[in-house]
Amino acid sequence: MRRLFSRLFTLIFGILIISIVVSFFTSPSFKEFRIEIPETKEVSARAKAISMAFPVRDSSGYTLTGLTGKNELPADNNRFTPVDLNFYDKNNLTGIVFGIQSAELLDDKYGLNSDFAENLMKYLSTLVVPDQNNDGAPLPVQITHVQFLDHRDGINYAADEIEAIRALTSQFTVAAMIDKQKKNRCVTAVVSLGAVDAEMRRIQGAFAESYALSRTVRHTYEALKSVSAQFPEASFCIAFINSATDQNFSGIAGLDPANLKIARDQLLAANAAWGNPVRDLAARTSVVIDVSALYSALQDSLSPLKDLNLKPYSFESIMPSLRNSFTTVDYTGKIQNRILSSVFISYYQSGSENRTQSGYLPFTRAENARDAMQQLNFIAELVEISALGTADDRSALVFNIPRREIFPVLHHLARPLAEKLGLLRKKDGAARSEQSYSIDLVRGYLAYKLQ
Repeated sequence: MRRLFSRLFTLIFGILIISIVVSFFTSPSFKEFRIEIPETKEVSARAKAISMAFPVRDSSGYTLTGLTGKNELPADNNRFTPVDLNFYDKNNLTGIVFGIQSAELLDDKYGLNSDFAENLMKYLSTLVVPDQNNDGAPLPVQITHVQFLDHRDGINYAADEIEAIRALTSQFTVAAMIDKQKKNRCVTAVVSLGAVDAEMRRIQGAFAESYALSRTVRHTYEALKSVSAQFPEASFCIAFINSATDQNFSGIAGLDPANLKIARDQLLAANAAWGNPVRDLAARTSVVIDVSALYSALQDSLSPLKDLNLKPYSFESIMPSLRNSFTTVDYTGKIQNRILSSVFISYYQSGSENRTQSGYLPFTRAENARDAMQQLNFIAELVEISALGTADDRSALVFNIPRREIFPVLHHLARPLAEKLGLLRKKDGAARSEQSYSIDLVRGYLAYKLQ
C-alpha cells in the first residue's frame, strides 16, 4: 500500500512539473512599457478630490459560487464575483463599479431574483477599507456606478419593447436597492444606447441610429418611471454612456458621444411631458465617456464621427466638440455647468501591421511614450471639462481595465487546463500588477496636470 501511494504521489508530482513547464511556455507574452511622471510636491484640491473607482468584476482574480457564512449570501446556484477589498485598499480606491454581469441577478427573461438581490445588498453594505487619513478607521467602500448590460451582453434596448423595459426595470431596481443604503453619494445607473438591427436599417434607412436612440430613451423612461413609483424615496442618478463599434450591428446609437446629450435632453423632455413624476431628474441625469470606446470609434473608417465639413475627427479635433456638448460657459468662458459626470479610462492600442486594435488594456501595453502621453493628455482634458474633483457626488474616475485570469494560481500551474475550463476572463487582459501600475500612472499624471 505504501508503495502504491508513493507511485501515485510520484505520478501526480510529475504531472504537476510537466504542467508548470508547459504553462511557462504557453503563457501570454506581453511587452510591458513603463513611463515616469514627474513627482508633484503640491497636489491641487481638485486632483485630491477626484473619486477613483474600479469594477468589482475586474478587481478579483477569482469567482465563488454560493457565498455563505458572514456574507449572508444563499448557498444556491446564484453567482457573484466577490469584492477583493485588499485590491481597493492597496490602490487607495474608495469606489466600486457594480456591473450587472458580476452577479447572476437576472433570469433568462431579464426578471430580477429579488431574494438573491436582497442578500447581495447585505453583503455590499458590509464592505469597508482602512481610512488612510484617519488612523486606519473603517471607511465604507462606496458603490459609485451600477453598469447595465448592453448589446454585447445580448440585450438591445432599442429593439423589443417588452424585453427592453423589463431588463431596464430590473436593473434600475438594483440601483434603487443600493441607493437605500445611503453611503453619502449618488450611485449612478449607467445605460448604453441601443443598437441598429437589420429590420431597423431596412425600414428607417439613414435615420436608423436616431430611431434606435429615441426608442432606447423611451424604454429607459418607462422603466425609470415604474421604479420611481415603486421606490418613491430613491434618488439614484442616471447616465448615458457611449459605445464601441461592433461588427454584429449595422449601427450603434451611442457611437457618437454627441448623442449622449441628445438622449439626456429627450429623457428630461419625456419627464416634463408627464408632469415630472421622476423628481429632480435634471440634477440626477448626466453622461459618461468610455475613452477606449471613443478611441475605437475614431479608429473605425466607417465611423460617423465627422465634423461639420464631413472630415473624420482626430483625437485632438474632437475635444472642442465634446466641450461644446458637455459644458455651458458664461461670457468670460468659465464653465458654469458640466453634464459629463464620470470618465471610464483604459489604454487603447491602435492597429498596425503587427497587431490588431484592442481596447480596455493597462497602460503597460503602450508601444511608446508618445502614444501613452497622447491618451493621458486626452484623459486629462476630459477630466477638465467633467464634474470630477468638483462637489458633484455623481462623479468618479473609473479604471475600466479587465483582469486577465480567474484563479491565477491554477493558470500558473496548469494553464491549458485552466483555459479549457473557461477561466480566462480576457485573452489580452491585465495582470494585477499592470492594473495597479495604470492606477498609479493616471493618478500621478492628473496630479501633475491639475495643478
